[in-house]
Amino acid sequence: MDELGELPIKTVNGAVIRVKDVAQVRDGYQPQQNIVRNEGVRGALLTIYKTGGASTLDVVSGIKKALPRVLSGLSPDLNIKEFADQSIFVRSAISGVIRRALLPRRSRR
Repeated sequence: MDELGELPIKTVNGAVIRVKDVAQVRDGYQPQQNIVRNEGVRGALLTIYKTGGASTLDVVSGIKKALPRVLSGLSPDLNIKEFADQSIFVRSAISGVIRRALLPRRSRR
């Protein structure tokens, strides 16, 4: 675990930032707090959050682009399903704003 913590992430103004500087590295797990089931079968849920400055559309696009490469390293027995995609709602909201902006204004009488 000590070796993992020493891995460099990047250099800023000559200072090396290491994994241990931004994360807790340990051999363990968090206590399970929930159970995930899909159609009655127990499973696992991986939730991905974006940071405030990130674009939802860019994050989702990047994940979907990387997913085939990630899945290629997993057992074919695993059944992977997308659970929720917030980019659908973001795209819809953007589309609504654009449509509204392009509609001619009605004159008030």
